[in-house]
Amino acid sequence: MKTQNVDNKVINLIDFQKKQRLKTEEVATGLGISTSLLYKLYKGERNLTDELVEKIQTFMLGFGLQATGRNERVRKLRIERNAVDSLEVSMDENDLIEEYINTHGNRFTRVDDEIIIEVPLLNHEAYARYLDEISEARIYESEKLVSFVVEKFDTAFHLAFKVYGDSMNGGRLTDTPDKAIVLGREVEKSGWFDGGLKIDKYGYGWVILTERNILFKDIVSFDKSSGIITCHSRNPSPEYSDFELSLGEVHQIFKVLRRIF
Repeated sequence: MKTQNVDNKVINLIDFQKKQRLKTEEVATGLGISTSLLYKLYKGERNLTDELVEKIQTFMLGFGLQATGRNERVRKLRIERNAVDSLEVSMDENDLIEEYINTHGNRFTRVDDEIIIEVPLLNHEAYARYLDEISEARIYESEKLVSFVVEKFDTAFHLAFKVYGDSMNGGRLTDTPDKAIVLGREVEKSGWFDGGLKIDKYGYGWVILTERNILFKDIVSFDKSSGIITCHSRNPSPEYSDFELSLGEVHQIFKVLRRIF
């Protein structure tokens, strides 16, 4: 198959198809698309959309579980937010996969040596509805789910965000371009003044939710006496100047852990 000028995610799908010895028709059916569209993706004649990226991720993960039969050995454990000890679970040799669902609805699945989290994607269009839902039940349900590989099971609230613009793209490896998707882990308000908003020069940044906006910035200073943080963009363009923000105007803050381009 021709892979010149093909997206890396499509190349990974081609490799997955070869490894699993699947027919192209089987892959297309699993993705819910036509065989002709799949061939065009393989040849680089069609670009990936966000929806297709999500379908590829879901298909590869789901097929891997079914092909090995290990999905029959999944154990579900609902983790209470403060019951940290419940994360220490004794495992049988047959428990090749574990699945945890925390109280926020975040699903963690252990597949071999990797832990995968499945989280809802929040975009600007759904933000008003998100504020209503999260204030009621602390759980947000979205039609779009995104998967990331993470280091551990976690009781904290995780959410995915789509990046709009290049304010956090200054050309470094840890910078994030327009249209990327980032995974954020919420820092509880109770921890904001107790080390939770520690300045991190080498991280990916923070997603800050106010009553009106979703901001993706670095926090470069924090005056605890006044509750004022200074937000910084990595793009050196003058239009992205630093600004101060009162934590009294902030609804939630998420530390960015992972990114998808």
